[in-house]
Amino acid sequence: MNSAAELSTARTEASLQIIKKITSKYPIDFMTVKKYSSGSAAIYKQHISLALSDMGYSLSVFGELYHDLFSSKTGWALVETKYPDTERL
Repeated sequence: MNSAAELSTARTEASLQIIKKITSKYPIDFMTVKKYSSGSAAIYKQHISLALSDMGYSLSVFGELYHDLFSSKTGWALVETKYPDTERL
């Protein structure tokens, strides 16, 4: 597998873990989020946030809910992504 594919896979796996965490408070699933990521190589936090916003849980994609979920210091749904070795990129 090449490193671009590995990076995409790592990001999508992290997003799956994030979605699993978020389902404890918001009724969202992978297939719902996947609709918002069409045309993208991976699923990103923005796709998850866009789905939540469209479902009415947030007024803005990058608003307060995004910060609550994904802040690098306090985001309760944040999952560390393991990236491939940078020398291979």
